[in-house]
Amino acid sequence: MLLQFAVENVLSFKERTVLSMMAAPHVSHKERDVIRTPVGDVLRVAAIYGANASGKSNLCQALWWAKMLIRSGTPKGEAVRAQPFRLSKTHLVQPSVVECEFLINDTRYSYGFKISSELVHEEWLLADGETLFERSFQQFDVASIGESEKRTTFVEFVAQGTRPNQLFLFEASDRNVHELESVWSWFDLHLGQIDPNTELTDEFARLVAKDGRLRHFATQLLANADTGVTHLGFGHDSAELAAIEKRVDAGEVVDQSERTAAIDAAERFELRLMHESDDGSAIPFELELESDGTKALLRLAPVWAVLVGTFGLRLVVDELDRSLHALLTRHLIESFLRSEPANGSQLLFTTHDTSLLDLALLPADSFWLAQKDHTGASTIYSLSEYKSGQMQQLREQVSKGYMQGRFGAVPTLGDPGLLAGQDGT
Repeated sequence: MLLQFAVENVLSFKERTVLSMMAAPHVSHKERDVIRTPVGDVLRVAAIYGANASGKSNLCQALWWAKMLIRSGTPKGEAVRAQPFRLSKTHLVQPSVVECEFLINDTRYSYGFKISSELVHEEWLLADGETLFERSFQQFDVASIGESEKRTTFVEFVAQGTRPNQLFLFEASDRNVHELESVWSWFDLHLGQIDPNTELTDEFARLVAKDGRLRHFATQLLANADTGVTHLGFGHDSAELAAIEKRVDAGEVVDQSERTAAIDAAERFELRLMHESDDGSAIPFELELESDGTKALLRLAPVWAVLVGTFGLRLVVDELDRSLHALLTRHLIESFLRSEPANGSQLLFTTHDTSLLDLALLPADSFWLAQKDHTGASTIYSLSEYKSGQMQQLREQVSKGYMQGRFGAVPTLGDPGLLAGQDGT
């Protein structure tokens, strides 16, 4: 599970900024709020608030950027997809820094790197405070990785073959250094993200069509949200393939690529959302006829099923409330909180929905606020950093206090009269 994520000189984060999922000792928590671990209580949920362009989405993107560098690497001959702070000429030419702390089978790992568009300046991995590998430019110390002298020699060989602009963790996975597989897999399999602009694809329809448990979960999710959808239906178009086969039977020569395309078309599942008519019959609706809220729920369905299941997933959702009613967003969060904490799943999301800013729903240390300073640099801070007396006084009206600007992280608005073509006087 995620314990801490830190960035420096990444996107709008100029200085070192830390999001901690460790529960604050002075904050009261319900059993559902935390995961009990040997290193302390870990929060299950983090919600990030802030004005538009405050850096909320950038924090999500920074985590995803790091995952992509670890998971997919940098193609040969290409520059690193660097993301430095662009409003400072000094920082623009300096490397970006990312560090992630997480728990795997009660072992606390700390992995990080310092990287620019040209090369990896530093990279490191610690396990319970002990260095597993360390890198400074092309100087590697990997002596603690190999399970035997032979394996250590192999790992050193892989390290020396790592390109200057490639992360060693990616190279190690690509070259089957199984000693680091659990760390690489944590990023690849256990860290997921949903972007608000993610499109529903044919692959999604095929996945739901072939997985009965997921189909049931998605149906229940849509039904509980009062979308009017009773169940999911699927079809695929074989007309094109039938036409090709007819031509073959007639002795006509058919190009193989044309036949392959027709087979692909025949196997392409088309999602149908079934509604009940006034006479009780099922009426199929194409996806484009559904509301944005229904589409948002469908995007969430596959990962939410994993989130509340037994696999264990760290899910990052940018704009969780996009196109969703406030009560529905709250319902989703509560459904996650009712799932078993022992699965280790965590939810990190950004939102503008102030109705969720409720200490009856989540503890104060689960709420984070993003704000930009006069230089355009973002910072984040936790609601738990405010005095307990102040929080107790506002306990029933935290959202109201936030909207009044008591905690910062709200937009500074100009005169509305200017937008109406008036002089504001």
